[in-house]
Amino acid sequence: MSALRTAILALVASEARGEIPSMYGNNEMHQYRKALPAPMNEDVPYLKCPVCQKLAVEAYEQISALVAAQPKARPAKRRFESSSSLGSIEEGSEEVLSKLCDPDNDGHKEYNQEAKSAAGKWIHYLDVQKADRALKLVKQPVGYCRRECRTIEKVCDEVVATLTEDEDVDLAAYLVKAAKEGTSVGMVQQKLCTQMSGVCKKKKVPLWPEGKPRMNEEFKPKTAEDLRQEEMVATMPGENGNGITIMKPGAYDLPGGEPSKIDPIDVLKEEL
Repeated sequence: MSALRTAILALVASEARGEIPSMYGNNEMHQYRKALPAPMNEDVPYLKCPVCQKLAVEAYEQISALVAAQPKARPAKRRFESSSSLGSIEEGSEEVLSKLCDPDNDGHKEYNQEAKSAAGKWIHYLDVQKADRALKLVKQPVGYCRRECRTIEKVCDEVVATLTEDEDVDLAAYLVKAAKEGTSVGMVQQKLCTQMSGVCKKKKVPLWPEGKPRMNEEFKPKTAEDLRQEEMVATMPGENGNGITIMKPGAYDLPGGEPSKIDPIDVLKEEL
């Protein structure tokens, strides 16, 4: 029996004896879960253009995959019979757009459940870095969703809200049409980020105040062992049919106990 499985079974036994709170999904555990990491609001104005450019690429690629997966339209047999499947594609496209900014839609499969949508997984790969007086997004191996990840989520939500406010352009319909016509990614970025939202217009992209340090969060990638354990836990049933949640040290603040200690990697550092 592996050391991890032994540790899990020991935790289950402790829970049954009442020594620790329940570890299963749909009961008291929510009382002990920490709140999601807070976004770094000071970064938000400086990330709108780079986030828009990334989300334009992701939305276009994901919707292009939907279009490519559609069966070819059959010829109409009668004069007024429609052979179009545009409606179903647009519904799928709207579903993508509704989940695109949510990093919790990472495709992760939980025990005895269907895998979540993977529409927001792209956010897990991005690290925010300062280059001179601009903030940029740098692709990394898949990482944990912490403060910068939640900041990107917030910016993405704001940009998508702006894009969907335009009554003259249906965003889902535009992306479906662009995918069918083979529009370049650069043209899609131009349409979404310069023409529609305006966040990438020349001379309107804000620069970080000169000489002001930025508080940076170190990117925390997931190791192969982290990913292996996540997969293993997702396939291990709990007593109520849900996957087991491992209580890692520092992952929860238990009632009556001391607050969990801050991991040094979570301490923000000045970036000039």
